[in-house]
Amino acid sequence: MTADIATPVENLINGCLSGESKSQELLYRRFYSFAMGICVRYCSSREEAVEVLNDGFLKAFTNLKNFDATNQFEPWLKRILVNCSIDYYRKAKKHYHHDDVT
Repeated sequence: MTADIATPVENLINGCLSGESKSQELLYRRFYSFAMGICVRYCSSREEAVEVLNDGFLKAFTNLKNFDATNQFEPWLKRILVNCSIDYYRKAKKHYHHDDVT
């Protein structure tokens, strides 16, 4: 499959399921801005948002076989990213309330 950024999402998903790294890259690039917008809303810094975004995409690629193709991809990805943001916050919340002692 020769994919580019204009390839339909369904084709990119099928390519990812077939193990094509180019399809994964294009799916990541296609939804990067959408995903980053979600992560920035839930994280306290851009660095945290990038970490959550990458964790979210890793979970999405790992669980893509569970995606129901009769539904839209964006809400499915959004739910994964929101859950990853919440998980990140829960793991890191003990560090948020510390004061620097100088």
